[in-house]
Amino acid sequence: MDTISNYIFDLKKQISSLLVSYKELKSNAEHLAGEKLILLQKVENLESEVQALKKRVDVADVAQGISNKDTSSSFARNKVNSLIRDIDKCISLLNE
Repeated sequence: MDTISNYIFDLKKQISSLLVSYKELKSNAEHLAGEKLILLQKVENLESEVQALKKRVDVADVAQGISNKDTSSSFARNKVNSLIRDIDKCISLLNE
């Protein structure tokens, strides 16, 4: 009988230990999930910032191409033609 009560006592001890471990892991998982959301928002913000910077670089390239008439007039001409094609695509989509 004494061995059974020792066995039950050991099981209760193990269960308590497992419950403490479970609560710690659950808390850690919740913390990591919150951290993940914060990091995903940062990634989203950085991606939009990259897109804005790419647009600024494109504008700067066009401005530089237009100001350097001798060296890169073909660059400016190609860029303007590309922009005109994009505008034409937008107009055709609006007409549909």
